[in-house]
Amino acid sequence: AKMVAEGGNAMAADVLLSVSLAEYDRNGDTMLVWSYPSIDSDFDSHILKRAKLLMEQKQTRLVWTRVQNSWCYMLPVVVSTKDAAVRHLRAYTVCVQAKGFEPERFGGLAGALGAAYKAKGTPLALLQAWLSVFTTGRVEGFVDSGLEA
Repeated sequence: AKMVAEGGNAMAADVLLSVSLAEYDRNGDTMLVWSYPSIDSDFDSHILKRAKLLMEQKQTRLVWTRVQNSWCYMLPVVVSTKDAAVRHLRAYTVCVQAKGFEPERFGGLAGALGAAYKAKGTPLALLQAWLSVFTTGRVEGFVDSGLEA
């Protein structure tokens, strides 16, 4: 098993690869605005194309796809004017890249990460939530026994 920092979560480090955020703004532009850790341009392009289609169609269900020997779980969120921190957007999509095919598990994680972004409107909230999963196996709105330390 891969070793992580003291107190870290080796299971999360073994299965979780990256998290990405795509935004669809009020001008109709779609951009992949953030990822951690950084992802290569082929993966970036695939995520952006898929997320753009989902957000333009106002999808709100989990979609998964296989990309470069990993699974990408995308959860688009349509933004309402009541969502103060993200009201400058029409929609956004959180993508969790993982090694395994477990839609319920990683879809739940994508939902919790998306809620963290919706509450604060900044990728820093996503990073904090992502790092919480790596250190404790949990984040607000998501507890997974397979990821817990």
